[in-house]
Amino acid sequence: MEEQIKNNMKRIFYLDLSFESYTDNTKNEPELLVQTIKKLNNYRENKDKLSLEEKLSETEEILKNFDMLLDMVGRENFIFYEDGSVEYKWR
Repeated sequence: MEEQIKNNMKRIFYLDLSFESYTDNTKNEPELLVQTIKKLNNYRENKDKLSLEEKLSETEEILKNFDMLLDMVGRENFIFYEDGSVEYKWR
């Protein structure tokens, strides 16, 4: 379970950075992104108080939100690398 949480946080890290680039480039900040970032910040602040099950659940929910955001703004606007990193395609 700890390994899955670690993998989730790695993906979340890359998605967070890519959406930061997306908002910098487009000036578009969907409400779901705002909510997801708040949830992520809350997780980071409180993770030491959570059980492994809660950590897994929270990280899975954050990833689900990022996946919905990718669908909303278009996956074609991002580059997905084999190592799990994600990059926004600047325009």
